[in-house]
Amino acid sequence: MFLVATTAAMAGLHLVHFGLPPLQPDETSLPFMALPLLGEPTGSYEFYAKGQAGGSYLGPFPIFYGPYIGVLGGYTSLPFQWVFGPGTDAIRAYSLFSTIMIQISLYFATREFFSARAAGVATALFTCFPLVIFYSRQSMTYDWIVLAFVLCVLYLGMRFFKGKSLWNMCVATALIGVMLWAYLFTAWFLLGVFAMLPVCIMALRSQKIAKLRLAVYLCASAIVGAIPLILQHAMSPHNSPAALLLRTVSGSSTSLASDNWNFVSNLDLRFTHLYDLLTRPHYGFQFASLEFGWAPFEPTFLILFIVSAAFAVVWITKKIEGWRRAMGLLVVLAVVFLASTFTVSHLSIMQLGIMIPLVFMLIGASLDRIARTLNVRALQRGLVIVVAVVAAWQVPIIADGFVQIADEPHSQYMYAVDGLDGYLSENDLVPVEMDFWTRSMFFMMDGKHVPIKARMGADIGTGFDQESRDAMLTAEYLDLVRTDVAFVIYTYPKVLDCSVDIDASMIPLSNQCGQAYFVESAAKRNGLDVEVRDFDLLDGTPYYRVLRMVSG
Repeated sequence: MFLVATTAAMAGLHLVHFGLPPLQPDETSLPFMALPLLGEPTGSYEFYAKGQAGGSYLGPFPIFYGPYIGVLGGYTSLPFQWVFGPGTDAIRAYSLFSTIMIQISLYFATREFFSARAAGVATALFTCFPLVIFYSRQSMTYDWIVLAFVLCVLYLGMRFFKGKSLWNMCVATALIGVMLWAYLFTAWFLLGVFAMLPVCIMALRSQKIAKLRLAVYLCASAIVGAIPLILQHAMSPHNSPAALLLRTVSGSSTSLASDNWNFVSNLDLRFTHLYDLLTRPHYGFQFASLEFGWAPFEPTFLILFIVSAAFAVVWITKKIEGWRRAMGLLVVLAVVFLASTFTVSHLSIMQLGIMIPLVFMLIGASLDRIARTLNVRALQRGLVIVVAVVAAWQVPIIADGFVQIADEPHSQYMYAVDGLDGYLSENDLVPVEMDFWTRSMFFMMDGKHVPIKARMGADIGTGFDQESRDAMLTAEYLDLVRTDVAFVIYTYPKVLDCSVDIDASMIPLSNQCGQAYFVESAAKRNGLDVEVRDFDLLDGTPYYRVLRMVSG
């Protein structure tokens, strides 16, 4: 009943997102890749996905988005796209589902490790943690559902070590491969699990399991779980997780690796990240180019974490009942944190979010253990009061976060989207969405418009100088010298002055000039004029610019 209540509360909080913009391009990345599996009869969905979303496919089946991101979120979003159709509601429903799965997994993992009351405390506090309410919007930046897999591995592994079926460990082993495919940064968690094994291995002494049988079953499970990773590597050996891992360990990666050997500096930065994750709910908004000024400081969860970690050390030192499990969880947390300072990381604050559910497992277990140690019945019942007070304290922060989403000028672009949608329908035009920043239009317009050609910024104007002009694909080559299409350019927060060369690092601003040149140069070569139409936010800030070739 308690789990049902907290799940209902989490669902209620996430349902608010359905009525609120924005829908950022990052959020559409994985659902985009699943479009070929929707069975759209004309085949334009598949064409769109393969041209716009990037990544690799095996026939219509998406395999990976990038070297450290698989397409687990794409597959798990499919049922919602089938039910709602491709659109904002489908993506919001998937985010809601993912968060509830994490919450349920957190409850059962904590209960299996410690107790039902510890699970209840952990789940309730997780439900009212403001960062969680907004964190699901990270999407590609952080494939949110992978946290449910992390918790399932702990749950199934603990069941096995407590003498339950061998199949628990087989499934957990297979899930590890799926996790690594979905999000390579789960390698940090895997290191934590390996570090915890010596604590758990003693539990096997009381179990009569044939070692050879155990080894064969686990190897078979590992191979099954690794199938997506194997396919990913076979299809792109130079752009696979294995290759990225080697590059980052060696420090030769130019895209993701931090200075792996600057341990002290990286460790200091990670402490700052953990501090910010626990004290500043607005970090749940760090995606795309949103510029939220909302930055409340809220120390409640930091205090709970520090108190819980300190008590866990005492719990382990004094070998109070259940100390091995507490030590196992503490070891996982410590190794995840330390591993995140080295390899497969550009030290983004959002990536450290993999620790969030583990932090709440520790808080729930420690608060429950404190109450049991003091052996005061009233204090044990008082845990309910503690949770209620913490939850009530978070209500204004959560409410203010939703207000910020609705009021942020950048979030009010549905006004521009509606205007653009009407313009396209009225003139019977098909949009050509040329880069990452315009592709969310497809979902915001509920899949009504599918572009003829979808070109990423890498092809059109990542920089704007003579070299990029010479290397640019032409509209003629792409069969886009047509009067029945509208070229959509993302212009927020302003239209850049294109009279000077612009460095590629200024994306997305540099894309504007490259894309405009793509259209204007083709029109000039073919004796056509260019019609320009801007679609602004309510405050007049330009958001979309539409270029259309017309007869002179």
